[in-house]
Amino acid sequence: MDYFERVIRRLGGICTAIGAGMLVLIIGIVVTSIILRLFGRVFPGTWELVQLFIVITAAFALVHAGLTHNHIAVHFMLSRLSERGRKIVECITSLIGLWIWSMLAWGTIEFIAEGWLFEKTEMVEVSYFPFKSAWAFGLLLMCALLLIDLYHALRRLWK
Repeated sequence: MDYFERVIRRLGGICTAIGAGMLVLIIGIVVTSIILRLFGRVFPGTWELVQLFIVITAAFALVHAGLTHNHIAVHFMLSRLSERGRKIVECITSLIGLWIWSMLAWGTIEFIAEGWLFEKTEMVEVSYFPFKSAWAFGLLLMCALLLIDLYHALRRLWK
């Protein structure tokens, strides 16, 4: 499990960097579009590109939240539970989270497989496939992180 965890965390770190890079790229596209408009020019496909790049940013932001555990947590309620109660709740929430993210990943992969491979944006004619694949990859990484969390939660519960 240690090797699996290291690989997933390394992939998560790379995805976080890619997501941050996409955010910088989005800012660059929007700023370039604004500057060009000041000179009476248009950057065609600005909003299409921003929408596509935001998919990657959002997918990898989820992975970053999973890596750093900066997602929503109810510390007040958990502080009122016993040590064993907290461990049980941690196992249950990891299992529920794994189920939810797995269903989202499965639905996304199924959606891609149904023939979405050849669809393109209207203005710049960029394929949706790599962006939907990045979304699915981010969801699968999130599932892997939750599986690791569940493993550690179960080990803490049985100690």
